[in-house]
Amino acid sequence: MSKVNVNAADGEVKNVVNMGRDEASKYYGSWCSPNANPATIVSWCDQRIQMYNEWIKNCQALKREMQKELIKGFDPAEIQALLAENDAQVAKA
Repeated sequence: MSKVNVNAADGEVKNVVNMGRDEASKYYGSWCSPNANPATIVSWCDQRIQMYNEWIKNCQALKREMQKELIKGFDPAEIQALLAENDAQVAKA
């Protein structure tokens, strides 16, 4: 598999580097055969993007529910006071 470095400002491809299984897995979260043709890699990427987007959505929902669990039992006024204290500290920084 290849790693493509892209200039974020203009989308220009700067270089392409061949990767082994371990490095590709760290960079892309998975690995695709080094013998894959461009059509296979595009399809592989599309599948992963769809899967990762679903995982992100699920993680965001889970995080939100767990945040609700974390604040159970707190007095709403106490939460507001803590938020105000945090805002004041952020403003000083």
